Amino acid sequence: IDRITPDCHAKAVSAFSAKHREYHLYVPVDGNDRPNLGLVLHTDRLQTADTLSAWTTRTGFPVGSITTLYDGTIVFGHNTGAEDANEDERGLFVISAKRAMGMYDPGEQNPLAYNPPPTSAYRSAWWSAGDPQIQKQVSYVTLWVMTTGRPQITMRHYKDFSLSPVTEQTYTAQSPDSPPQPVLDNTLLGQGQYRIDRLVPLRFSVAHMSAAWFCFEIETTEDLVLVGYEYEWTTKGTRVVAGVRA
Repeated sequence: IDRITPDCHAKAVSAFSAKHREYHLYVPVDGNDRPNLGLVLHTDRLQTADTLSAWTTRTGFPVGSITTLYDGTIVFGHNTGAEDANEDERGLFVISAKRAMGMYDPGEQNPLAYNPPPTSAYRSAWWSAGDPQIQKQVSYVTLWVMTTGRPQITMRHYKDFSLSPVTEQTYTAQSPDSPPQPVLDNTLLGQGQYRIDRLVPLRFSVAHMSAAWFCFEIETTEDLVLVGYEYEWTTKGTRVVAGVRA
């Protein structure tokens, strides 16, 4: 409160996002005549004993006005606009969640930078089609995912409890055989349409010999909503004859 620039209280702007469950407040402080400090209230943390831990700060956001889209996405207007068209950006911008493993100092006179985002992996349960003695040939694995942007998805698959995977091609979580959809933070608002509730099948070809047991693993560094998966497989009815002879 003490840092707020006198006579500039009216320039403070705020908005609440039900999507992120956050209240964003941007105020001019330390003599600035425009909002240059963001205060974010994380409502999920209000139940903790230490209420102050529910607040975090934001710097480097040139927020002049702020609102939300119908889905809770936070949009702000640049507070400097076209004062110097060669350096200052202008227009509407999206505030989106950025998953990163903290920040690091790249050196003197350089701003803090984000570390690479964490890698998330999902591995399916071992599958035997109800009879682990029958040899199966899995040909394809189809992932059903929601279009949450342009996540790059890499698949690995295993057979018979092996620890050595086979890595397949990397795909993008968008509609196959269609032009890439525009996504937030990568296109101008109003110049592209995008739906986050679109269900997309990603069909991975599986290249290995027959197996009694099968499982797969996917990996990405971005947000991904996996709805389900299915296998395409065949069998000749071949069964395990005997174990390894001593």
